[in-house]
Amino acid sequence: MQGQSSGLQKTPARVKKSTLQQRPRARLPRRGRCLSTD
Repeated sequence: MQGQSSGLQKTPARVKKSTLQQRPRARLPRRGRCLSTD
């Protein structure tokens, strides 16, 4: 888990792709709100 945490801060681009694959429709329209609605 620690490795993933550091990776998120070091490579935000990879994290965005991962989240996009999980739910691109909810993340594309609202990135900040998607987390809140989740």
